[in-house]
Amino acid sequence: MPILAELLSVPPESIVVADVGAAFFGDVGADDRKLTAEASDAVWLAKTLDATLRQEFTASQQDADAAFERISSRIFDAFSAIAGKRCGDDRVACPSACLAFLSVACRQIEISYIGDCRVILELPEDGLCIASDMRIERFENLLLKDLIDLIRREPDADPKSALRERFRATRGFLNRSDGYWVVHPTVEWLRGLQKTAAPAFEGQTALLVSDGFYRLVNLFGAHTDRSLLAAAKERGLKALLKTLRELEERESIEDYPRMKRHDDASACLIEIAA
Repeated sequence: MPILAELLSVPPESIVVADVGAAFFGDVGADDRKLTAEASDAVWLAKTLDATLRQEFTASQQDADAAFERISSRIFDAFSAIAGKRCGDDRVACPSACLAFLSVACRQIEISYIGDCRVILELPEDGLCIASDMRIERFENLLLKDLIDLIRREPDADPKSALRERFRATRGFLNRSDGYWVVHPTVEWLRGLQKTAAPAFEGQTALLVSDGFYRLVNLFGAHTDRSLLAAAKERGLKALLKTLRELEERESIEDYPRMKRHDDASACLIEIAA
């Protein structure tokens, strides 16, 4: 069952491979030091995840669980060969990534996701499936509360510097049963990978988005999940990105609190063909 897709990506990249669609973004470590030769460690992780996904899922009827095991091992080996013992506290210093992954097999869609990427999927009879990992929201809300307090006290403060200790404390909960889960080069993450299944049908569409793109819904309120998917189909992803960037530029951080004015925004629009 082939997939037709429109792909929009602001680095780190999204990918579409064979019968697989995935969107992800990378996040730098809480420290400033760099462990790889890329522009950032997040870029390295995104590129490595991209490459391993492409290599593992080019074959049809792939065993997804086994493929993810190999992907995790290959990322660990590649990062260890580069960073060695320089990573220190790997939850703090190492990069991480969020992933939304969609595959189609035997008239069934399977979605795997971790972190704050999400998938908006059409269901039969005008239904809608939202696949999103909610475990990270508690920690994002705590950071947001600290940001709002900071803005009120010191409007011109640099959030990254002022909230450094909060960032570091949050990273301590990474990939723990009482914390949140992300793709990580050294800390086991497959136990945190969540999965959702749904029937596949001709003409069905799905939208995979990073949290930066999803600002159109959960930050600015310009769309609901349903209207975002409809707008992606009617107007295209580039038009939505233009709207997002205009909102980010126009609306103040004080009125719409966010850690940075502009965020990486990646999206993939997929249609299931006959």
